[in-house]
Amino acid sequence: MSYTVVNKDELENSGSTSEFEGYLHGDTDVSFILVDMQPGRDPVGETSATPTRTSTGCAFSGKIELLARQMEADAVFHVECPACLAVREIHPKGDSVMFSWHIKRVTTTPHHGKRWVRRGNIWELAD
Repeated sequence: MSYTVVNKDELENSGSTSEFEGYLHGDTDVSFILVDMQPGRDPVGETSATPTRTSTGCAFSGKIELLARQMEADAVFHVECPACLAVREIHPKGDSVMFSWHIKRVTTTPHHGKRWVRRGNIWELAD
């Protein structure tokens, strides 16, 4: 077995890294990279105190014309968004039913199970 000592200055340098390629040093089958950096996190971009939404939101949200007692009587709490067809589980508070802000659905997977859907101006159950 033979050993070769290589000075770090002989390696290909790129900022805080040094690269050893074996074929350049006596036909060695080994390559590696040395990283010489202080511990910590690299800055990735500007940060702000308030997070911003990067996803595209659906235009439909707010109070819907579905009565809480209808939902409770049928024991169905899944509601389909009439704009993007996303399904959300909603538990009414008081008499009003609110469909909250949500990310716009982009898939076309069919829905299964009972849910409330809006057909025209009327909310009805669908399977």
